[in-house]
Amino acid sequence: KIQKEIQDYSDSVKNNPPKPTGPCPGCFKDHADFTKHDIRKRILLLVQAGYVLRVICLLIRWECSLCELTFTIYPDFILPFKRFVKENIISFGKKYLEEEKISYREVVKNEGDLIGYADNSDGTIDERCLSHSTV
Repeated sequence: KIQKEIQDYSDSVKNNPPKPTGPCPGCFKDHADFTKHDIRKRILLLVQAGYVLRVICLLIRWECSLCELTFTIYPDFILPFKRFVKENIISFGKKYLEEEKISYREVVKNEGDLIGYADNSDGTIDERCLSHSTV
């Protein structure tokens, strides 16, 4: 589900991105004159079926015509400065906070097994495991 959401968002960035609404985050002036500055790739990490998958998402950079600030409007599934998708961060955090006797080390396990990394390029499984301090 989340992979499709990421792909749909990337497709919309390529084809017809919606312009930002509201004030500029730099000069705080409310106007609709933002221009597309750049499109960049962002590698997201997604925990699914016991593996950490690397998913590429396209993000659009906008420029304010008044103050010339460039900025990114993030979709709902991404948190700024975080690698993992918002859904995974909330899921691990919720489990950790709700289950009183569980350690964070246990939270990042998948039914008792360590969560591994999948290599998307050739389908092989990486030997690394998700560290409890990663998410």
